[in-house]
Parts: sequence; C-alpha cells; structure tokens
Amino acid sequence: MREDENGTFGVCIFPDASECEEWAYLRAGCGPGESSQQPLNIANPAALYCEEMGGRVDMRENQDGQYGVCVFPDQTECEEWALYRGECETVGTSDISEPFSMPVIAVYGSVIASGSDLPAPSKLVLAQESLGSVYIMGANADIETQILSIRDKPMPANKANFWGSLDCSSKDNCLLTVTQMRVEGPGTELPADLVEAWTGVVYSGPPGPRSGGDDYFTLLGQMPFQFGIDGADDRIRQQIENLRDSGQPVRIWGQVFAGRMDWNGAQIIVSKIETIEADPSLIPPAPAW
Repeated sequence: MREDENGTFGVCIFPDASECEEWAYLRAGCGPGESSQQPLNIANPAALYCEEMGGRVDMRENQDGQYGVCVFPDQTECEEWALYRGECETVGTSDISEPFSMPVIAVYGSVIASGSDLPAPSKLVLAQESLGSVYIMGANADIETQILSIRDKPMPANKANFWGSLDCSSKDNCLLTVTQMRVEGPGTELPADLVEAWTGVVYSGPPGPRSGGDDYFTLLGQMPFQFGIDGADDRIRQQIENLRDSGQPVRIWGQVFAGRMDWNGAQIIVSKIETIEADPSLIPPAPAW
C-alpha cells in the first residue's frame, strides 16, 4: 500500500521487482515483467464506490498489511472490495419474508461479475447500500450483450438504469431480468414511464452540497427503491416539502425520467399526490443523517 496526495492505493510487486497498480493489474493493463506505463496514483474504485454509497474508508492493518473498510453512518462495516463486489451481509438486501415478484422501472446501480453462472453471471450492485445486490441477466441476447459490455468497467462506466422484472426467493437470491437499460452518461433521454398510484414516503437527502434534489421518494414494500422527486407545479412542490420526513405514506401519480441529475439517476415529476394509511411495518425507516 502506498500514499500520495490523492490517498492510499495498492501496488502489486512481482518477484522480478516489476510493479503494477492493483487496479491496472486487475484490468490486465500490465503484469509481471511489464511495469504499468500509467501513473500509479489511479483512484481506487472500491474506495470511490464506498464514498458514493454514503460511507467512509477506514484504513486498517493486519498481519498481511493494510486494507480498507467502508464504514457507514449506522456504523455497519464492510471490507471495501467485498462491498464493491456486492458480498456484504451488513449492508445487504433487506429481509424478505416470502418469495415475491415485482416490475422494476429505472433502478440504478453498477454491474459486476457474480463469480458464478447460476443464477446469472452478473450482479447489479444497487446504489442504495441498504438493498445490497441482485443477480442480473438480459431478457434476450442483445440486452445480455449490453449488460456484459459495461460489467466490471471502472465507475461510472459500469453504471446504468434498468427496467424489467425482479424475482426474489430469499434474501440472497433475487434475479432481475432486464428488458431495457440506459447506460450512465450523456445521451438521448428515454421516454418517461408512467407513475400510477405508487405508494411510499418522502425523505430528505443528506446535508451538504451534492448533485440532484434535496429529497427523494422511497417505495413501500420489501424492496424500497428510491427515486428523486419533484412537483409538476408549485402547489405540488409545496405538498412534497410539507410531507418530507413526516413518515406519512402517500400515493403519487406522474412520470419518472431516467438519466436525470437526481437521486439514483432518476426523477419522478408528480402531477397528483394524496395521503393514505399503510401498515407501519412496510414504511422504510428515515435515513440516519
């Protein structure tokens, strides 16, 4: 492990004394006897992912040397590379009481290799650390090729919004079958999806400067996906602001746009909102910030 003005980074040293930055080695950018031709101060993607997920990297030591641990505001922890691979139980998928299926619209995350062909060779590490990761596969060969084309690329090139069907049989066995995806970055905005009577609550985003809005909508249920939210007019914007952090369940109508600079890369424009009653056990907890 070495340090420079950008922080701590790893260098792989081979028996012939040649060196390669660890992430360059993983990408097959260099190997034994052919030292990396690029600067060794490349940002550690696992550390960047930890920070993007709302955690901070704590450098620790054991008999094997230094390693990074991602520590979240609720004090749960995960080794940074295990988090990047979607392997952490402490920040894993929320409890699933019984098998279920649900349609998925514009969910956002990073694609990595799953390490197994079953149930799928890829995983989607969801942008919400509380939801962990799900297996992911294309509904057809073309979409599977699109998924593989971004898998394991340095962030943000491995990120996208996804549409499809999510099937969960247990906490560690959810499969997203993708029918459409939009890769992170500039490009043509896809047609909006209708939001018809979605139920959820409105919470504030974390304090401090950031891209996107200052609040988000989180769905009720076993997979409480989150979206940026805004009103179609000033009256609805005021309603949303009044409901923020109240824990009051609501039902909303409108449109959701993917690829916008808002929470989880998607934004709901609300045209109608009403308060409802809901089972308290289904209401996601307020954020810790």
